[in-house]
Amino acid sequence: MQLTWVQRTGSKVRKVKIAQILMFILAAAGPLAGHTEPARPLSEAHAKMLQAKLAHDWAPTNTNATQMQSGLDHSTIEYEWLSAILETSNNAEAALDHVLTLAIIYQRLRCSDDRSELLNWLPGDLKHAKGELDSAVETANQALANLTAPAVISEAQKLRDLLQYFRQDLSEYSY
Repeated sequence: MQLTWVQRTGSKVRKVKIAQILMFILAAAGPLAGHTEPARPLSEAHAKMLQAKLAHDWAPTNTNATQMQSGLDHSTIEYEWLSAILETSNNAEAALDHVLTLAIIYQRLRCSDDRSELLNWLPGDLKHAKGELDSAVETANQALANLTAPAVISEAQKLRDLLQYFRQDLSEYSY
């Protein structure tokens, strides 16, 4: 059974197969309706490299800062600022890891519909990760201006430098 559409113009009757109409519509709207490739996506290899840097450099530095925080008196300014740095940097790390995972998934997808669907999320997630990194860098800079203990300053600088590295790296990519 074929679905047809009957077109009446004056005294003429023309039957057109629905499939032909759909093919015409899709061909005409193809460039508009199809997904477009992102301007500068993260490659799978680069995203994996950034994830490895998170695991190799971020985790030990974050662990050191967390252990240092637990040893500080809760009423000190070092404790307050280190807590602020850890909170914002952990939020940034989570957002960064999320966007890196999505970038890897995007590169592995072969179905254009799935890639198009993921492109609905990636720009916002990348913007969110950049914003979280900016916030964490700003907090770290404020903390460094107020910290006095050399060991705490050292860990805060390490975290800030890693945050700046990731933020600078992400600035090169867009979806």
